[in-house]
Amino acid sequence: MKSVKFIVLVLILGSCASESHIEIDPGPIFKIPQIIDVKFENRLHPSVDSMEHSYVQISGIFNFELDSISLMDPENITCKSKNSTVFDSLNNSQWESKFEIFVHDNLILDSVAGSNARSHSRIPAFIVNNSTEMQSFGINYESCDAILEAKDSSGTWKPIEHSPWTLVGCYSGPPAIRIQPQEYLVISFPAYEGEYSTKLRLKCLINDKNVYSNEFSGTINYGQFHLPLSSPEYINLQKDSSYSELLFLEPSKF
Repeated sequence: MKSVKFIVLVLILGSCASESHIEIDPGPIFKIPQIIDVKFENRLHPSVDSMEHSYVQISGIFNFELDSISLMDPENITCKSKNSTVFDSLNNSQWESKFEIFVHDNLILDSVAGSNARSHSRIPAFIVNNSTEMQSFGINYESCDAILEAKDSSGTWKPIEHSPWTLVGCYSGPPAIRIQPQEYLVISFPAYEGEYSTKLRLKCLINDKNVYSNEFSGTINYGQFHLPLSSPEYINLQKDSSYSELLFLEPSKF
């Protein structure tokens, strides 16, 4: 009789175990999409001799299910959206950042829509919400808190750009884009060229936390590691070392 009870108990436990291993479909997986309607003519790579402020351009929010996207449609630029559920002013500190950032160094664009894009070649980056919850991402003037870093001759990561917000006289913090699960924000940045070959990465400040992209190969001029001596940024940094937190997108210590 005891052996029968034992067999029944094993069958019940086995049934419960099999039910606990039911696989749930995670839905679409992010893959870098094909970018359409971009002309690859007269490609101009910017070459600069010293550090400048970043020129990051927001191009829009897209869904994982899309195989191809357009970066030339001004309606995709989220900071111009009339949909208040996508673009709103938030206290970003209430959100925990769960973004991943992907850069494809062989994907170079001649131009994208937007007033901050300038006329030179650009590299797109994909800020991906792989979580199961809505995430927020701060923006300002069609741009966001992102700069490029590169490895110097000693292999140390150092900034080659500084935040553009130092140019804004009255900066009260950015509004926020809301990015749903299985969506990604597309931004782009200059495709620099120079005499120094190195590894680069994109550094973002998202909800007061640093998030980095994958490393990718590129060329820059070595002078981009240094601020111009006559620049306001250099002068202010000499007066107050904590100014580097604003310049180089360090999380707030307050």
